[in-house]
Formats: sequence, structure tokens, C-alpha cells
Amino acid sequence: MAVHARTAFFAALCLLLTSTLGVAQSEPLLTEDDVEGVLGVSVEVDSRGNDGFSFTSSDPVGSITIDPLDAVVFAMMPKNPESAVEGVGDEAFFQLSMINAVVLQVVKGSSGFILSVTYLIGKPTGITDLEDTAVALAKIAAAKL
Repeated sequence: MAVHARTAFFAALCLLLTSTLGVAQSEPLLTEDDVEGVLGVSVEVDSRGNDGFSFTSSDPVGSITIDPLDAVVFAMMPKNPESAVEGVGDEAFFQLSMINAVVLQVVKGSSGFILSVTYLIGKPTGITDLEDTAVALAKIAAAKL
């Protein structure tokens, strides 16, 4: 299977597992203020079920999603040491990193989450790099685990 096909498969698997195996959180991992502070633009917040949320901006069009996930699920997911991120939770990896979209998985203790940042055309003024943006948001979320 080609690298892009594997990456797309694992990203789809992450989303599927997220929708079925979420973990209840006492407070949202990210708030509207958290996301707007990092992006520098207004966002609309929607629930994704299982304590997941999406934060959508309209100018430019893009979104951030975050979905809690039990660490047991992460143990089953493949990890690429080359995409490891230091300083976020106990373990963090980019599952997908493209010019327009990134997917970051983070584990801290027995909990974790999958965070995605997608901007297909244009980026908010607060974003110069999608990976850096994902890491900044993941640090905020991981502090709440």
C-alpha cells in the first residue's frame, strides 16, 4: 500500500475509532476562546458527540476538530517515530501531515485525543504552520487531561 494510501487509511481509522470509542471529559479539551486565541479569527463551535468538538472559521474557511479517545485505542494504532512531537502529553504523533491538513494524536495517562487542523484555501493570520498550530492547541488540551 502506498504511503499516501496508508496515511489516508489511518486517518480514516482514527476518525472511525473516535466516533465509536470516545472518552467522557469533565470539561471540554478546547474552548472557543482557546481556539480563537491561537487562530486569531472567530470560530463557530459544534458538538461532534462523545465530547468531541469542531471549531469552524468562515474567513478563511477551515476547521479544527478534537475528539477524546481512550489510551487503549492509541496502543493499537501505528506510530511513526519520525513524526513524534516532544512536550505534548506523554506521547504525541502526527498521523497525517499535509500542506492543508494535519492530524495529531496525543496520549496523557489513560486518556488522549485526536486533533485535526484543516485549511484548504488560505489560513488565518494567526497560522503560519499547521503543525505548529496543532501543537499549540494540543498543549492547551493536554493540560486538561
